[in-house]
Amino acid sequence: MTRKHFNALAAALAPYCPTFTPDGEIDEDGKATFLDMVNDIADVCQRANPNFDRDRFRLACQGA
Repeated sequence: MTRKHFNALAAALAPYCPTFTPDGEIDEDGKATFLDMVNDIADVCQRANPNFDRDRFRLACQGA
């Protein structure tokens, strides 16, 4: 997998990043599920490419 693939995956996940509830609190259930999913996908990416940057991927998944 290449950077292009990793960027595409992060862009696909970014819209699902947890949001805030109407009370201004972060949706903790959604956050935990989202982070688990991002970490599982990052594991696959790292096995495909040892140079994969997990931290950069996590930030990209959050729309950063």
